[in-house]
Amino acid sequence: MKDYLLTEATINWQGKTACSDDFSDTYWSREAAIAEKTHVFTDPMQVRWEKLKPGNVFTIGEIGFGFGLNFMLTAEKWKKNGFEGFLNYIAYENRPVSPSDIAILGRLMPQLPVSNLLKHYPLPLHGHHIIWFASNIKLILMFDDALNALKDTSAKIDAWYLDGFTPSKNTNIWNERVFSQMFRLSKPGATVSTYSAAGKVRRGLTNSGFRVGRKVGYGKKREMLFAAARGEWIPTNHIACKVAIVGRGIAGAYLYEALQRRSMDITIFDDGEATSSIVPQLAIYPSLAINNELRYRFSLSAFEYATQDNTYYHQTGIIFSPKNEKERDRWTKISAKFPDDFLFYRNNRVCFPSAGWLASRKLLEDTPATNQHIKKISWTSEGWLLTHKNGCFIADAVILANGAQISPISMPSIVDVIPGLVLSVHLKNPISQVTTGHSSIFPPLNNCSTVSGLYDRDLATVTEYHINELLGDIEISHEILSADIGYRSTTRDRLPLCGVVPSWSDPNEPDQAGLYLLQGLGSHGATTARLCAEYITTLITQEPSVLGISMQKALEPKRFLLRNSN
Repeated sequence: MKDYLLTEATINWQGKTACSDDFSDTYWSREAAIAEKTHVFTDPMQVRWEKLKPGNVFTIGEIGFGFGLNFMLTAEKWKKNGFEGFLNYIAYENRPVSPSDIAILGRLMPQLPVSNLLKHYPLPLHGHHIIWFASNIKLILMFDDALNALKDTSAKIDAWYLDGFTPSKNTNIWNERVFSQMFRLSKPGATVSTYSAAGKVRRGLTNSGFRVGRKVGYGKKREMLFAAARGEWIPTNHIACKVAIVGRGIAGAYLYEALQRRSMDITIFDDGEATSSIVPQLAIYPSLAINNELRYRFSLSAFEYATQDNTYYHQTGIIFSPKNEKERDRWTKISAKFPDDFLFYRNNRVCFPSAGWLASRKLLEDTPATNQHIKKISWTSEGWLLTHKNGCFIADAVILANGAQISPISMPSIVDVIPGLVLSVHLKNPISQVTTGHSSIFPPLNNCSTVSGLYDRDLATVTEYHINELLGDIEISHEILSADIGYRSTTRDRLPLCGVVPSWSDPNEPDQAGLYLLQGLGSHGATTARLCAEYITTLITQEPSVLGISMQKALEPKRFLLRNSN
């Protein structure tokens, strides 16, 4: 079982050159770092980029992210050229460089956008880290062994940067198993750039399927290898299609955000019925356990993404007290795996300093929607037909994000809907951090705090008994401002339903192309919804997936049907 945190790179600075103690090698040329990187990696991109049109997607894969020098140079070149398409940059790194060492690079090379990289640079956590470097530049940073991460990658790569120290000193990267995975992910005509001219590298790339040649190297290096996958290179184009979203809960709002970034034509249909999003405030924090299992790596990635450049997010910290000795022991072990600025356990209190809450009602108010109940969805020769009482609507793609509402398509009952109580109150002693436990209590928003909890399948109407049960010993200074019932939809494995809608009668049949599902977000919906929305958007646009193949399978809507059929 992998630990949550990877071991960071041990850097030995020799003047302006960073040296790796782990591999006894330098990260860049001692003479001209930027000039060398530009010659080997970014300059060869210009010919391809000049052929791009608005809406095109260009994807680079890099083996060995290091300080992010190649990424920053590539991003700056992309922005300087004013390309209107999308640059996706997937980087693999097993020895992450610390933020303090990257900051040194920024002082030595002030022309680089180091502060922008450090703004969302993640902890060295195993897994995917999604960072929007600019409105049309996305970095997918994968902290893991290169071979393992490549096997879990779903993407169509236009160009590779192979930049992982000297081949003889880093055999985990420079080998045919890695090259074969690179070839698997390459589009026809995809290129491979590397400073190396080693015969072992040439033979390995050739045996993996690439055509390999030589180009003029930089400086004292006479030659370097340059490879390409066979076939004609054609840019990937995400067509600005017409998308319908059914449901304006948290899922629908984040889908709108992700699709709008790609200039899609979006219509949200929502009848305003039962939804969890009646709650003004929702907690955002990761789900964790002692063992670093797939679902917890997903939760950590989702937490990072949910809090990134989110105007509706308030980082106040979250605290709670374990209820018994077993839980206290569990959180003692979990907290020991993380730095204190992320998670700590003291005085019988668990604290997530970087966690907080989402202004969910405000998010929904700012998301436009058409007040229509969709009765039926069916496929026609013109696209997906959505029927409502006032007529119909044709869309290229449809996403069902209607949570607790009745589905407009026939599907099995795999989502459990549980009602819960939501109070808006004036606390006698306002708090500054979110407190969870028997109930979730939030800091004031517009002088009013949310208290939520008491999830009970039999909760149909709000009574004084229910209110007193939820409040417990919480003291309020005035009468209760509002008392509502919200609805939480969840699945039996506590993971969302996220992906293409399958053929419900036979999950082994082809999926229903263009029809997607995002439901069952459960108690951590405010944490996971944004990343799930981004994933579904990449399915529509054919961009690289922000989730690994293993996580995609864990979330796919047909997973329960497949388990039952086996």
